[in-house]
Amino acid sequence: MDNTLCPKCSKAKKPWFPFCWDCSEKENTNQVLLNSTAIGKEFKISNQRTNLILSELGWLEKDVAGWKVTKQGKSMGGKQFESDTGQAYVKWPEAILKNKTLLDVFNLPPDSKQIKEPVVSNSLPFSK
Repeated sequence: MDNTLCPKCSKAKKPWFPFCWDCSEKENTNQVLLNSTAIGKEFKISNQRTNLILSELGWLEKDVAGWKVTKQGKSMGGKQFESDTGQAYVKWPEAILKNKTLLDVFNLPPDSKQIKEPVVSNSLPFSK
């Protein structure tokens, strides 16, 4: 299937987003949103590391009082929130767990739930 067509309605969509704007808006009303702690649990990392990775991807930026979603982060479905104490944070749609760009950080295929251990070679690429 063409990755620029929405799988729900066959309208045009951004290649990196799972659905077209209309279908995404419909889905957002019933959508479960995940914070950095929930995302980190899926990848077996801390919420702090999760936020740093999302920041490196350009989806978040550090703010005086927490984290702010960027324009690019909004295009990935990120929603800005503020706690009762004034701390800014972002929640993400569950689809972020299958996002190719995020999975590439962990060297995972899109349908994988397992984190692969990094490959460490004891052999040097040159001879002594």
